[in-house]
Amino acid sequence: MQQKNLLPRHNAEPTISLEGVVSLLTLAAVVVLGMLGIPLVGQTMIVPLVGLFTIGLALNLALVWLERRYDHLRLWDWIGSPANLALLTAGLHLSWGLSSPYLPLYAVYIVTGAIRHGRRGATQSAVLSMMSLLVLLALGRSLALEPLVRVAINVGVLLLTGAVAGWLGQRRIDAVHSAERRAEELAVLNEIGRTINTRTEVDRLLELLKPIIPFDGYALYLYQAQPVERMRIVAALELTPEEKEMAERTALERHPGWVVRNRQTLRVDDTCADDRVCYVRSHPPRSILYAPMRYEDRCLGAIGLGRFGPPPFSEADEHLLQAVADQAAVAVENAQLYQELEERAYQLHRTYEELQDLDRRRAEFVQDVSHDLRAPLTFIKGYVELMLQGEQGPLTEQQRKSLDIVLDKTRLLSRMAEDIILLQRPQLGPDTLTPTSLPNLARVALQGAEAAAKAAHITLRVETPDDIPQVPANPRRLMQVFDNLLSNAIKYSPGGGTVTVSVEDVDDAVQVAVKDEGIGIPKEAQAHIFERFYQVDPSRSRRFGSIGLGLAIVKEVVEDHGGEVWLESEIGRGSTFYFTVPKTPLAHPAQ
Repeated sequence: MQQKNLLPRHNAEPTISLEGVVSLLTLAAVVVLGMLGIPLVGQTMIVPLVGLFTIGLALNLALVWLERRYDHLRLWDWIGSPANLALLTAGLHLSWGLSSPYLPLYAVYIVTGAIRHGRRGATQSAVLSMMSLLVLLALGRSLALEPLVRVAINVGVLLLTGAVAGWLGQRRIDAVHSAERRAEELAVLNEIGRTINTRTEVDRLLELLKPIIPFDGYALYLYQAQPVERMRIVAALELTPEEKEMAERTALERHPGWVVRNRQTLRVDDTCADDRVCYVRSHPPRSILYAPMRYEDRCLGAIGLGRFGPPPFSEADEHLLQAVADQAAVAVENAQLYQELEERAYQLHRTYEELQDLDRRRAEFVQDVSHDLRAPLTFIKGYVELMLQGEQGPLTEQQRKSLDIVLDKTRLLSRMAEDIILLQRPQLGPDTLTPTSLPNLARVALQGAEAAAKAAHITLRVETPDDIPQVPANPRRLMQVFDNLLSNAIKYSPGGGTVTVSVEDVDDAVQVAVKDEGIGIPKEAQAHIFERFYQVDPSRSRRFGSIGLGLAIVKEVVEDHGGEVWLESEIGRGSTFYFTVPKTPLAHPAQ
């Protein structure tokens, strides 16, 4: 698809309206002066002057309209200027020739040319005006001294007017051209900025320069310091593969290397007279221009332009190319960063997939081991219980004590296997949740803990109002939460204490608290208490038969329901564990 030209469009003659106004004012001045000169020239002159004005008005209006519609036409130069001078000459001839009071209109004619074409227009208009004076002299058919003096005086006035008007007009034209170039440069830089933000095609940036800095060839070098210093061409125009290979091999010793090392632009007006280095081509460009691509305190490479014919590159071209090179450096840096990010993202993705695979294998291994452990542990537990019941014969007291220890450790191993299997279960789905009463679950859990509490001389108590709403939950999984919290509360409470379970309706959730009067948990351990296999005091955990999975299970089950879990505790003053269950099920349970 052909790309649109995004540069602003400028007319070749941006001052046509001003020139049209000047021309019309000239003709109007002829009429006004003609009317004022009636007493001098007589009424017979009015009709011809009005006729000339009418012709001139129609002509100039037509030219203005045509040049506005077809801005590439130059009708003013080919028709307007000679025609207006002919009308002016005819008007002067009809109004006393060299003695006409309208001779100052030549100055207006010269100013019009100067406004349009600067010195060239002023010179051309002055020459044509002097030719008009000679025509008037010839039409007067007099070679007396007085007409000749008048011609000489008017010629001097016209030359002076042409010089002044030409100088002023040229300054105006130069200012207009400078403003146009600056506007084009800003448009190019703006488009380059947009290009950098949307793509990494650095060679396209150079194509945007062509309307402003014409060139026949270009090359974009990227500099590499490590592991081996070199320069490579990433974009080039008018270079054969052999020339490109040679240019890369010798870049450090030629102009690109000098530009990168010195971080300065380099402009050579005539390569034939430049004997500093050899050129890749036998017929190199007539003039070359290089600019470094600077980014922060580094030089990323160089951009080079070549021109086979005149004129050479200018200082303005040098400044503009440097601005483009600095923006190109941003594009190159962005492209390199993007490539590095893509590589890192790919590596992270690979690592993530590997970790997922390892996690899957680990979960499968743990489940397999835990399942395989349950069968032999069940047999061991069964045989030990049979021996303690005397089914295998009488036992001594020492044997009974030993078997009690074996049975206790076997039960501990069974609970560990169950806990590990529970941690590997998938998260809860909406289809596994049913309306559940947490106060009822609390009462059932307390009934199941009565035997352990009685053996530890612990009093169990439940506090819950009657209007607690039901919540969407998995009752069996939440019962494990109650069991683990009650087991810990009883296990770590001194004899004679109280364990209280309270249920409250709190905003958009139901909150449960399990409070004990036990030994408490140190502040530094509270942040880690819900981590897997974490033990506050390993010796105490061994004494109570714990491996640090109970609270981890509590946390995962509660978060699977979309709730939160936390604790409050002080050493020697007991602990209170809180958890919440939302009244509305989450679309996606907590990860």
